[in-house]
Amino acid sequence: MRTRKLKFRTAILKKTLAILSFVAFFNSLALLAEERPLAKSIVMATLNGEPITLLDVLADTAPREKKLAMRYSGGRLKKKKAKLRREAIENIIDRRLVYTQFKQRKYKLPESIIERMLDGLAKSLAGGDRKLLEKKARDAGLTMKDLREQAMERAASSLLINERCSKSVYITPKQVYDYYVANRDEFTTPARLNLQAIFLKCASGDSTVARFAERLKKTLRSADEVKFAEYASLYSQGPNHKNGGRVGWIPETELRPEFIKFLTGAKPGSIHGPIKTPEGVYFIRVAKREESRSRSFESVKKNIRKNLTDDAKKKKYKQYSDSLRKFSVIRYFD
Repeated sequence: MRTRKLKFRTAILKKTLAILSFVAFFNSLALLAEERPLAKSIVMATLNGEPITLLDVLADTAPREKKLAMRYSGGRLKKKKAKLRREAIENIIDRRLVYTQFKQRKYKLPESIIERMLDGLAKSLAGGDRKLLEKKARDAGLTMKDLREQAMERAASSLLINERCSKSVYITPKQVYDYYVANRDEFTTPARLNLQAIFLKCASGDSTVARFAERLKKTLRSADEVKFAEYASLYSQGPNHKNGGRVGWIPETELRPEFIKFLTGAKPGSIHGPIKTPEGVYFIRVAKREESRSRSFESVKKNIRKNLTDDAKKKKYKQYSDSLRKFSVIRYFD
């Protein structure tokens, strides 16, 4: 079969090299030096009979797992780690399948790309000294041949994915505008209200609170922000009574159903209540109001195009991945 070469554009190469920096991969293995023998013996999945070990997975996830440990603990941390590792397994499967196709079709990757990746690794971890990088690799249980193969796999798979899933994606101006028209709510900030509230606990049928609420209604009729705050500090049983019942800004669309019919379109300075709810009675003052605002097409068209482009690339990637997996035997092990 005649040797074929992918046509690489300089701009894509530069972008790909930045993305493909495998410093994180090397650092992961360095972190896992002591765990390497055990992690290498645990098989998480197989692809066409070839094992994907825990070490392979941790080489992708170790730095992120350390960050997870700073945010979560116990059962929640366990679930987050499991999810991260499942995603890593799927990424490894895709990367290996793409790399296999890259080799089967006898594409060639310029040696300069691998050298630049190794230079970048040496610069990041060994002050640019390749011999020191080689020593660090040995300490992590790797040879330079291993590093070259990893660099080749990651670069080749990324470039082939770019050829198959990204280069052909083009979103037209009409698609961008049609999305804007069909999804105007996405680009509209709903009206929002700055509220103060007085809450009175009231059991069903409690006539004492009901009578007090009626008296309070008359007292509050023309109360300004300061006066309403005084009454909130005196009578409210809500969590915000100490700061004058100030609730802050709430989007009109997120109000409780019991409040919506009173507060939709309510003007600043208006007071509403008593509003009965299962837990008690509320008096609500609208301190300020901001009307809904729509962002112009010009201000959002870049983001729309990016999102549509990303979605199209993901769809193509899924189709490409499925086509490769269709003729593969994949097994997972808990």
